[in-house]
Amino acid sequence: MNTQTFNLPQLNIGGDQAKKKSKKKKEDKPEPEVAPEFVVKPRRQFIDDGAVAKFKASFDGPASTQLFWSKGGTVLVPDDHYKIYEADGFHHLEVLNVTPQDNGEFTVTVINAVGSESATAELEVFGEC
Repeated sequence: MNTQTFNLPQLNIGGDQAKKKSKKKKEDKPEPEVAPEFVVKPRRQFIDDGAVAKFKASFDGPASTQLFWSKGGTVLVPDDHYKIYEADGFHHLEVLNVTPQDNGEFTVTVINAVGSESATAELEVFGEC
């Protein structure tokens, strides 16, 4: 009986495809969600009766973060008195045609599954009551 010895290379079961798949899983892994944090907070406004008060804010946080504006615990919705919008990386609240009845604290709140943060700014309107 004639025998020969062969040296076989080690095989990676699954080959290169297995390596690529494991790398892809790491790359596709979502970043852990973090609590939102304000970068720019709204500032106190002193404004004349009939003018437009403009507040703005920006925050760092994931896309799943929600933002809302409120006054006296009541969430504000856009209408003919409140304009709420996002532009140039900022979230804006405009109080149109202000009167002394608009005096008070306006709060912006950002919230996601991990946490929340609020910032408050006062509006003071000068004019007749």
